Amino acid sequence: MRWDDVKPALQLGIDACLKAGGRDIVEMLDESELRYRRTGKDSRLDWLRAREVVAAVWVRIWNQNKASRAPSADVADLARPTIGMRLRRACALPDSMV
Repeated sequence: MRWDDVKPALQLGIDACLKAGGRDIVEMLDESELRYRRTGKDSRLDWLRAREVVAAVWVRIWNQNKASRAPSADVADLARPTIGMRLRRACALPDSMV
């Protein structure tokens, strides 16, 4: 795999996470797919593989941002599915990806 094949998916994952405005990756999958089809058209990575890269980048940034914030003691947060759990369900990703 060449760098030029992976680069559009990496950039999309970074941009989407930083511009999410409170939405998570699951809510933005359709929009991300449309953007990838425009920006990644020269890549040999199809959307299904690119989605894994986008998701991995998103979760990495999300977790880094979450770790830098003060922990919340809200009980409702404990019952809410984590971004990784929602992402696994939406993308059918193996546990090792999130």
